[in-house]
Amino acid sequence: FDVERKGADTRIDVCCAAKPGLLLSTISTIEALGLEIQQCVISCFNDFGMQASCRE
Repeated sequence: FDVERKGADTRIDVCCAAKPGLLLSTISTIEALGLEIQQCVISCFNDFGMQASCRE
Protein backbone atom coordinates (compact mmCIF):
# COMPACT_ATOMS: atom_id res chain seq x y z
CA PHE A 1 0.00 0.00 0.00
CA ASP A 2 0.96 3.62 -0.42
CA VAL A 3 -0.07 6.66 1.65
CA GLU A 4 0.45 10.25 0.58
CA ARG A 5 -0.43 13.10 2.92
CA LYS A 6 -0.80 16.80 2.05
CA GLY A 7 -2.09 18.95 4.90
CA ALA A 8 -5.47 17.61 6.02
CA ASP A 9 -5.83 15.48 2.84
CA THR A 10 -4.65 11.87 2.66
CA ARG A 11 -4.57 9.56 -0.38
CA ILE A 12 -4.43 5.81 0.22
CA ASP A 13 -3.69 3.18 -2.46
CA VAL A 14 -4.02 -0.50 -1.56
CA CYS A 15 -3.46 -3.56 -3.76
CA CYS A 16 -3.28 -7.10 -2.35
CA ALA A 17 -4.77 -10.58 -2.57
CA ALA A 18 -8.53 -10.63 -1.97
CA LYS A 19 -9.74 -12.10 1.34
CA PRO A 20 -13.23 -12.20 2.85
CA GLY A 21 -13.80 -9.22 5.15
CA LEU A 22 -10.86 -7.22 3.79
CA LEU A 23 -12.97 -4.29 2.57
CA LEU A 24 -14.78 -3.89 5.90
CA SER A 25 -11.51 -4.19 7.82
CA THR A 26 -9.82 -1.57 5.63
CA ILE A 27 -12.70 0.93 5.91
CA SER A 28 -12.93 0.39 9.68
CA THR A 29 -9.20 1.04 10.07
CA ILE A 30 -9.37 4.25 8.02
CA GLU A 31 -12.26 5.50 10.19
CA ALA A 32 -10.45 4.48 13.41
CA LEU A 33 -7.54 6.69 12.32
CA GLY A 34 -9.92 9.65 12.29
CA LEU A 35 -10.07 9.93 8.49
CA GLU A 36 -13.28 10.54 6.54
CA ILE A 37 -13.41 9.02 3.06
CA GLN A 38 -14.28 11.72 0.51
CA GLN A 39 -13.95 9.58 -2.62
CA CYS A 40 -13.12 5.90 -3.10
CA VAL A 41 -12.65 3.48 -6.02
CA ILE A 42 -12.67 -0.24 -5.20
CA SER A 43 -11.90 -3.30 -7.34
CA CYS A 44 -12.47 -6.85 -6.06
CA PHE A 45 -12.14 -9.00 -9.19
CA ASN A 46 -8.94 -11.11 -9.11
CA ASP A 47 -7.31 -9.15 -6.30
CA PHE A 48 -8.30 -6.31 -3.98
CA GLY A 49 -7.56 -2.76 -5.03
CA MET A 50 -8.65 0.48 -3.41
CA GLN A 51 -7.83 4.14 -4.00
CA ALA A 52 -9.27 6.49 -1.39
CA SER A 53 -9.09 10.23 -0.90
CA CYS A 54 -9.62 11.08 2.77
CA ARG A 55 -9.79 14.13 5.00
CA GLU A 56 -9.30 14.51 8.74
